[in-house]
Amino acid sequence: TTVTVIDKTAPAIPKVNTISDATTYVTGTTEANAAVAIKRGSTTIGTGTADSKGNFKIKIAKQKAGTKLVVYAKDAAGNTSTGRSFKVVDKTPPATPTAGTVTYKSTTVSGKAEKYATVYVYNGSHYVGKATVSSKGTYTVHMKKQKKGSTLKIYAKDKAGNKSGYRYVKVK
Repeated sequence: TTVTVIDKTAPAIPKVNTISDATTYVTGTTEANAAVAIKRGSTTIGTGTADSKGNFKIKIAKQKAGTKLVVYAKDAAGNTSTGRSFKVVDKTPPATPTAGTVTYKSTTVSGKAEKYATVYVYNGSHYVGKATVSSKGTYTVHMKKQKKGSTLKIYAKDKAGNKSGYRYVKVK
């Protein structure tokens, strides 16, 4: 009597490297030669096959930060792993904030920046103040009067810790 052993064991849950909002390839490891699928909700956004060592690299379109993706592996016998779910990480820095005119009499500096980011104001290395950007993309930092001719350095930092470029404003 010949007995054929049937594969009923699903592949291990795939290991996936960090996915950011700038990622165009999802990489990771799973069972060797397994088919790999990446889903956003019920939509498959990428498929591929792991190599003989279990490594995979699958092209996807860039995804928005915070998007939930799930990766599944399916072996040759048709067994599907449990999905590995993860959120797309925000790696995009905010745009450099705008800033209005500041005079030696000003007690605020206002402008526009990425919604919900925090705007920081420095005079040289001296911390002047900060404010959270509104849902409309505007901010106002309250501060003490600054010396005429000094230069304020303003930047935004989003909730993911990404930092914008600097805006320099000379106090008039």
